[in-house]
This record gives sequence, C-alpha cells and structure tokens, in this order.
Amino acid sequence: MNILLTAERITMQSYQPEKRQRRAEPKQMPPAVKYRKKKRRVLNVLVCAVLIALVAIVVIVSPKKPVQKAYYSAGSQDNLVHSTGGALSNYEGLVFSEVMAANRTAMPDENGNYPDWLEIWNSSDHAINLKDVGLSNKGTSIKFLFPDMELAAGERVIVLCDKKNQAIAGKPMHAKFSISSNGEELYIYDPNAYLIDSVKTPILGVDESYARLPDGSWGTTNEYSPGYENTTSGHQEYRAATLVTDGAVIINEVCPDPLTGYTDASGNVCDWVELYNTTNQVISLDNYALSDNESKPLQWRFPEGATIQPHGYYLVYCNGDETPNTDPNAVPHANFRLSAEHDNVVLSDSRGRLVDRVTLDNVPKDASYARNENGVFIITQNPTPGLPNTQEGASRMDSILRSLNPTGVYVTEVMASNDTAVKAPSGGYTDWVEIYNSSNQAVDLSGYGLSDNIGRARKWQFPQGTTINPGEYKVIWCDGDTSLSNAGELHTSFKLRKSGGEVLVLADPTGKILDKVVLPEIPTNVSYGRSIGREGFFYYDMATAGAQNGNDTFLGYADAPELTLQPGKHYGTVTAGFTIPANTTVYYTIDGSTPTQDKGYLYTGQDITFTHTTTLRARAFPANPLYKASTVTTGTYLMETYYTTPIVCITVDPDELWNEANGMLAAGPNIDKSGGIPFKNTIYRKYGKTPREGYMEYYDVDGTQLISQGVAIGLIGNYSLDMPQKSMKLRAKSLYGSKTFAAALFDDRPYMEYKSLVLRNSGNDAMSTRLLDGFQSRLLDAYGTQVIHQAWKPVTVFLNGKYWGHMNLRERVDRFFIAQFEGLSLDQADEMDILEANGSVNFGSNKAYRAMLKKIKAGSPATNPDDLQYILDNVDVDNLFEYMALEMFVGNSDIGNIRYYRLHQEGSKWKWIWYDADYGLYSSKFNSPWSYLKVKGMGEQKIDNTIFLKLLEHPDYKRKFLEKLADVYKTFTTEYMTQVLDGVVAEIQPEMKNHWERWGELNDKAVTSEVPTTIDGAYTYWESRVNRLYNTLKVRPHRLWDFIKDEFKLTKTEMEELFGPQPDYPDDAVL
Repeated sequence: MNILLTAERITMQSYQPEKRQRRAEPKQMPPAVKYRKKKRRVLNVLVCAVLIALVAIVVIVSPKKPVQKAYYSAGSQDNLVHSTGGALSNYEGLVFSEVMAANRTAMPDENGNYPDWLEIWNSSDHAINLKDVGLSNKGTSIKFLFPDMELAAGERVIVLCDKKNQAIAGKPMHAKFSISSNGEELYIYDPNAYLIDSVKTPILGVDESYARLPDGSWGTTNEYSPGYENTTSGHQEYRAATLVTDGAVIINEVCPDPLTGYTDASGNVCDWVELYNTTNQVISLDNYALSDNESKPLQWRFPEGATIQPHGYYLVYCNGDETPNTDPNAVPHANFRLSAEHDNVVLSDSRGRLVDRVTLDNVPKDASYARNENGVFIITQNPTPGLPNTQEGASRMDSILRSLNPTGVYVTEVMASNDTAVKAPSGGYTDWVEIYNSSNQAVDLSGYGLSDNIGRARKWQFPQGTTINPGEYKVIWCDGDTSLSNAGELHTSFKLRKSGGEVLVLADPTGKILDKVVLPEIPTNVSYGRSIGREGFFYYDMATAGAQNGNDTFLGYADAPELTLQPGKHYGTVTAGFTIPANTTVYYTIDGSTPTQDKGYLYTGQDITFTHTTTLRARAFPANPLYKASTVTTGTYLMETYYTTPIVCITVDPDELWNEANGMLAAGPNIDKSGGIPFKNTIYRKYGKTPREGYMEYYDVDGTQLISQGVAIGLIGNYSLDMPQKSMKLRAKSLYGSKTFAAALFDDRPYMEYKSLVLRNSGNDAMSTRLLDGFQSRLLDAYGTQVIHQAWKPVTVFLNGKYWGHMNLRERVDRFFIAQFEGLSLDQADEMDILEANGSVNFGSNKAYRAMLKKIKAGSPATNPDDLQYILDNVDVDNLFEYMALEMFVGNSDIGNIRYYRLHQEGSKWKWIWYDADYGLYSSKFNSPWSYLKVKGMGEQKIDNTIFLKLLEHPDYKRKFLEKLADVYKTFTTEYMTQVLDGVVAEIQPEMKNHWERWGELNDKAVTSEVPTTIDGAYTYWESRVNRLYNTLKVRPHRLWDFIKDEFKLTKTEMEELFGPQPDYPDDAVL
C-alpha cells in the first residue's frame, strides 16, 4: 500500500479524476538511446523501491518488550453514528473520543511512563476491524497503522503517542508521534488512506483532556476517562478500576534460585514470588502488575480474573516464559527471571504506582527472602511457597518435599557434635547422619550423593553396591576421613558444624535433590531429626543412631538473655540488666551460680546496680514446655581495676567448686597433712581433675575482651595441687561453647586460636618467685630454640567475681599444643603418640617406642654403623641434644616430667618437649651432668637415658652434643640471663602486693615450712626468693663449668676451646 499521499487525495474525498487522453505513438529511437533510457528507468525503480522501504522502516518500528494485557475496555454508546462524509461505510462510527497532550499523572503506560494519548471510539452498533487503519498528526502522511484487531461496538482503544511504534494485537498501542499541548490536528485514515475522522485540539493543561461529550460536542475536562465514557461517572469508573488499597496485597516471599520444591508443568523448578492478602476480603489482581525493573513497573500483568483469597497466598513463577496466562487457577509464569545476586521485585497498581518493593541481595541457593512473623524480611533456608512463613509452615513444606521424593529414602537423624554420645565402629566420636528407607523395596544408593553444601549435592558419593533395605536405618559417619570407609562403615569427606547454618542434602546420581535438612545449632551430644508420623523436626536428648527415633523430643531452646551493658572494666557505679526474650521468664545470679527457677533472682527489667566487681549470670526459661531453657549468659564487671596484666575471669557454679563430696577445690573434712605433700584424703585430689562446666572471659590490659565462652575446667598438677592457690586446665569444647579459644593470646606465638590453656600457680614455685618456669621459657625464646616449649604470660584472675590473684597463663602441653607447633590442624591432633617419664602413655601408644628402645639398648652405635643409623632414622638427634643441653644448663633436678612425642607420619622421628622446669635454676649447686649421665637413669626418678648415653658412646656425637651445650652455655651468660629476668620481674612485680594480700595468710607451712603466713611477710619472702634467683644466675655458670669438665672428663684446654674460660664469680655473688 502506498502510504505517501498527495494533499489532494487526502482532502478532496469527492474528487473524481479526469479521463486520460491517449497519447501519440512515440517515434523510434536509436538502440543506444533506448538502452540508456531503459537503464535509467530501472535505476529509478530501484531508487524508489529503496526509498519506499526506508520510509516503511521509519514509519513502522519493531515493538518493544510486551505486557500481557490490552489497554482497551468496553464503554457505553449514545447510539449515534457520526458520519465523515466520504469514508467507506465499513468505518462509519469510528471516531476520536478523547485526547490528552500533557499527561503527568493521569494514565501510565506499561512501563510506568506518562506519554500523550488518544482514544478511538467505535460509536457504531457493529464491530469494526482496525487492520491497516492509520493515525497521524500530519495531513500528509500516516504514522501509525493498527494491527489485525476488532473493536467491538461501543468499545474504545487507547493509543499512546510517545514517538515509539508498537502495533501488536493484545498489547498496548504506541504511535510514533507526540501531541502538542499547544494544539494539534489529529487524523484517522482507512486502509485506502481516506480520511475517516479528525479533531483539532486546543491548548491543553497538565492532565487535562479534550473529550467528545455525550451530546457530540467537544470540550476540555479534568475528568479524563481513558477507556470509559466521557462523563463524570466514566471518570470515576476509570479511577476505581485503577485504584488499589495500600497494604492490602504485599510481597511476602521471594525465592530467586530454588533447587527444591514445586515444579511447573514442564517439570522445572522455577524462581518464584509469593503475594499475601492481608485483608478479610477476596482481592482481584486485575489492577496489579509485577516487575523486576522499577523503570517498568507494569512489565507483567496478572491473568484476567486472578484473585487472592482473604489472608491467602498467590504464587507466580518467574522463569521468563512468554506463554499467556489464561488459567486464573494455575500458577502463572511471569515474563522475567530473578537474580539471586541482586534484583528488585516491584508490585504496582495498574497505573504504575508503587505498592510494594523488595530488594534481593546475595540470596543463597534454595533460600528465600521472606517476611518473618514480625513482618521483617530475612533470608531463610526453609522456603514456604503458599504457606505461612512460620515454623508450622516450614514443617508442612518439609512434608510436601518428602512426598515429592520418589525413592522414600530420607534423613532421619543428625548429630553435629558428638563428644561421648555414639561411638563409631572404628573408634572415636564423630559427627554422623542417619538415613531411612520408608519404602517397601530396597534402594541401590550407588552414586547417590550426601553433602553439607546444597550447591554441591554430590560432594560425597555412596560407594558402588551400597544398598538400603526397606525399613533400614543406615548411619554415615561425617569425620572427613574416607579412608576409613568400608562396606559396613561409611565415612564422608566432610564434617558437620555444631553452630549450624549448613544444608544437608541427599541427591540421586543425576544430582537431583531428594531430601534436605537445614541444620540449626545442635548442642553437643544432642541429635536433630524427624519422627515417623509427625511433621517437622525435633531435638533428641537420647540419640538413636541406626534405630527409630523416640518420641521424647523437644522443639528447641529459648533465646538467651543479653546483657544490656558490655562486661569488662568499669569505674564508679554500674547499672546493668538483661533483655527478656519473648515468651520467657528470666532468672539471674551474682555469685557464679547457674540460674534456675529455684536458684536465682527473678528478673523483670529492673536495674542491677553495684560498685564492686560482680559476675552476672542469667538464663531464660520458656513458657512453652516443648522448648528448653536457654544457654547461660555470663559477664563479669571489673570495678575500679588498675591491674597491669591482662585479666582472666573464671566462673563456675560454687557447688562445683566447694561441694564437700566432689568439689573441685574442696579439701574435705579428713585431710591429712602430717606426712607433707602430697596431702592425703583430699577431695580435690580425688575429684579436682575431673572436668566440669565453667566460663572464661579474657580482657587485655586496655580492656578489650578477647574471649568470652564456656569451657571445661579442672585442676592440673601433682605435688602443686596442695598449694593454697591451685593450677587450672581450661579446654575449649563444643559441649560448652566454641571448639577453640579464637584469640592471639601470646605475642611470641603465631597462633590465632588455641584448644587448651593452663592457669598455672607456678607449680612448686607457687609460694616462692612465681616466675621460675616462665622465666626459663623466655630464656628459650631468647635463645631461639627449636625445642617445643610453652608460652608464658602473667595474668590477674577473678573467680566468680572474687579476686583470685596472679597466675601464669600457659599453653597446655597436649596433642593440640604439639599439632600447632608441627604445623598440623587441630583436627589432626590425634595423629601422634605422646609419652612421658619412662615411657608412660600420655596419648596414643608406647608400643613403637618400647620396641625402638629395646633395639637401641641392644645395639652399639659407636662400633656398628647400622645401629647408629637406626637411631638417626628414629630419633631427631638435634632436638634431643638441644633439649638435653638446655636442661643440663639450668640444672632441672625434677627431670621426671620429661615428655616426648612422634607424629604418625612417614619419616617422623621422636622429639622432646621442654616442660615443667620449676626446679631449673633453682640451685646453682645441682650437678646436672652427673645426674643426667647416670647409667641407672636421670635424676632421683631414674628416668631412662639410654638413647642419650648410646649416642655419647660415639665420639662424633659426643663432640656434637658438647658443641651444642657449649653454644647454650656461652649464650646464657650472667648478664644475658639477668637482662631477661629483669623483664620478667617487671611484668609481675606490680601485682605481687595484691596477690600476697589475697594469699599470704593462706601460705601453708605443711608444704614449705619456711614460708611466712602474713601478708607483709609473704611479699618480703617473694622479694628474697627473686633475689636468690638473681644470685643463682651469677654463680651457676662458674659451677657448671666445673661440673661439665669433671663429668665429661675434659681437660682445661678442651673446656676453654669449647666453652671458653671459666667465668669468675661476680663480686656481689653470694656463694
């Protein structure tokens, strides 16, 4: 169709063309001229064709992204047909009925924009097909053509005039011209380009329309009514049709990356959005739109007739499916997808005005962003499409998911922290998962996956041939050690976390997820799972690995109260309190007791005021009997504290400390001190080392809290147990809190966490210098030894809010301590043997060591190279020699605490541990070379020294040891050691008066007869013992020079060659 029209054809509809006169025949032309003219005609035709194509492309532009609902609706008619004279009868009654040239807020398009618009009305009594009917704001060209569509009698169609072109039936119409608000003439043309109707608009204001009134006249009005009769009632109908009630329909839940749940008709799991009706009435969704683009709020319209029931839910799949939504009862498909990384979901009314909006940001796989019961959006791993976002909704959804599982195999029980509950067949206590086959047929699990990561559903796979029989419960041990797996005992490649947050999934060989369990925090030795015949998940105090779960269940724990004031250092009067979790009653204590409903003060929100150091503990007790009491909240308020060391606060229920039957610190009524230490008939010796629950806080000198967690606490030591102040071992256990102490506690250690610590009273030095062992550790640090030894830090300790004096914070010498030193993870700490004294087992086994020792005893490394090589293959000789040289220098007369270890690794050798040197540098007169070279064994305890002596039989290794001893000797000069000791004394001296004020009167002469039992006397005695140590540093090098010379049978020349000249006694030395 030619759409370039002459003015005459447009304006002179009744014009009849004149009859054309036959022209005379042209004369014949030469062939060359004919060829040139023919070529020119062809060229002209091609040019015209190109121009026509270009114009067509300019006039008709491809449509933009569509919506799903048309913008026209039925109106009334006045039964008048307004003829336009020469128009064909097929289009009689097709007229302009309303125009708006300055649309600011009257009517949005599908993208929320407000373009100019015009309305065409079929005022006839019959339907009109609009195919190729044209519109324009110019009298010389047509700028818009309608698609093949019918306009029913009385019906109106809106065309948006925004300089775009969209002419698709069922979608909003966009014309490629705008309407001037200063007045414009508009035209309707039939397919033959004859004028059907026109209107000339006057100057129009904002949101003012020019409308054909019921009497046929035109007038301006603010009562615009696009799609409706141009009357006041038509305006009201239009407004009512586009009006929604604020808050009536809300976005309730969004799942942008689901892996489980409902599927659409094609079997696909789709992104989805859930709406919720907050009212008591049915709400039509005809006036709502959904989008993921705020600039296009009307991107997707709901199916015609779609409704939400009162307090009901409406689900929309968001998979970009363009399929029209014709069934209002089916879950419709929106024409956009969601991004879990970042996206917006916008609910708008039909005019593009915002009703609700949700912003998605980093939503995990298979999680939803949902309103909780308080209306606050949270990320949840338990989506509940079409159900309440509550625990009940999650339980119901779990049942639905299990019903969709075709195998009938699902997870029934999980234990994420197994301390003593269930032992694996291969030994040890580890995490585990139990699955159950609820079907009536065996299921081949070959290639099935079990995972703690929903994004890697087959992280661990069942071995080929694994089968689960009908009704069978199968346990899988989650210890990360697949090497232990066999046909009867399955071990995964991963472990579980007590703290929860993981999603445990079971998947078929294709990766399709069959079952999932969102793991909450699961306390140690408590399991979590499902009970047959009951919806939801439960906790079990009594785990039943490999068997049906019992019905003695509970739903969880009350939330713990929170302190309203941060514990730590405070000055003046302090007022503190607790939050009270919903539906709970809170009780608190101030003496370290574990709060119960029978023991403690009821807390109702009152202020708790105090001026002295106090430990507050609180616990919430739920009103719902299906829940258990919360964990205990603990915090110590340190009042008017001016200590120069870090502060450690230990809290233990007083009954655990002082109970006369089994208290950790209880002496008991029948203690017998008559024979000296160790005292007899003491409760603390019998029960004190048994770990019990406690709480630890650590505050740095500046008041920064580094640790606040539950611990296992018990006594440690042997003879030192009878000291008035006793040493305590602290172990981080998941049973009571975190699995480690996650703090960099020692400046001279690279570790960021520790498994176990010791608060040491300085052992046998407890009533003396209180620093001797720590000082020697600092000496070893200064020397740069490769022999493993404990770090040392003096601290001030409070027990249940009471000042407990100075103590020495140390790493505990155990397998975790060794693992860190050797560069292993704490999880690998079991992979070693630790022995002590004459081969007693501290951890692991002594079998290999005893076999080795037997062979070394029978050998002769000095004469047999194979015997020497055997020692070199099994013993870290450099380590042994350095250890022995250090011990020999300080003259540790209590060598019985010797410890040594070997890793379970290829090529690992036995190494020695520096440990418990309270009697090192105790006496300058102790002849350690003689003591350590005795054939019957070292020290009074006759500790086996076979390996050392056998090596010394070989001249080269004797020389090697003496060179190491000489290096230590020449490093530890009196001046060098004095400088190190000065620093150590400076660290603890400011705390000593406070310490002896607490403990001086409790000094026990049954332990050491010479100790004073007054505060001033105890402090003076401490000073004297420190001065005695300084004196030992002055005389030890001189005396040791003689001891070495005599015991190793060296000449003076040999001694001077290796050790240098014998140092003189300083003038101020006391001999």
